[in-house]
Amino acid sequence: MGAQLVNREQSPQELFAATGRKQYVNTEMVATIPRRAPAGVADNQPLVFFDLDLSERGGCSDSDLEGEYEARGLVADPYYQFNVNRENPEFADEYPNACHWKDAEGKWCFVAFGRGDGERCIRVGRSGSGWGESWWFAGRRKS
Repeated sequence: MGAQLVNREQSPQELFAATGRKQYVNTEMVATIPRRAPAGVADNQPLVFFDLDLSERGGCSDSDLEGEYEARGLVADPYYQFNVNRENPEFADEYPNACHWKDAEGKWCFVAFGRGDGERCIRVGRSGSGWGESWWFAGRRKS
């Protein structure tokens, strides 16, 4: 997805509201969402989406997912991903997408865009159970 301006001054709650999605968010985890652009990523770097062939593996842990980011030279940028899902709300209908980050305690957290109970939704929480095969992940290339 193309490069776009990201307002990193907006609060996560303002971003959630701008997506128009039903919110399933853990406020503790919301406070850990990285606002700054990832180190080593140029402003003009677009968001790249990738999926994993998990049909044989059955799933993927967050540590494994981080290895997939590294293998692709990508780093998660939740604020950039919010914009993509706000500007293209139908995208997550076909491609449920997520990214993750570690909080100050080194625990994995996530934001996920998709559908639940027939509605477009956004989820923010702590990871733990791993990722299934329906998810696409997003990141930006390191310079």
